[in-house]
Amino acid sequence: TALEQFGSSAMGALTTSLGFLGYYLLSSLPLWLGGLSVALCLSFLVNNNTFAELSYILGVIVGLPAVLENLGRYVDPIFTTLYQFTLSYPFSIMNGATPETGLDWAFTGQCWAIGLGWTLAAALIGLVLFHRKEIK
Repeated sequence: TALEQFGSSAMGALTTSLGFLGYYLLSSLPLWLGGLSVALCLSFLVNNNTFAELSYILGVIVGLPAVLENLGRYVDPIFTTLYQFTLSYPFSIMNGATPETGLDWAFTGQCWAIGLGWTLAAALIGLVLFHRKEIK
């Protein structure tokens, strides 16, 4: 009957949507953790929390990707390669994806590598610069 067909197609669409949502979350989690690590590192380095968060948003999230992307276009393609290692780049790829085009698991691995790289960089900066600083 028509009701059974509607129910099975709705269930298929729900399954596809939930699978895609899970894929997005699995790909986004390391990027969020990497960003959080950098934000915490900046908040411990800079005395003014407002300035630290503005530095994070305008510097790491907006400024660095824009500068690297434009340098890659107009100066040297190596900057485009560096742009692909920013926290914003994978999100721009995910924004253009649809369930029909999909994303592959290699991209999820790339997201994990980028997120862990930013987390390790923030941890190393913290180890070096917080050596003699009292954290309140």
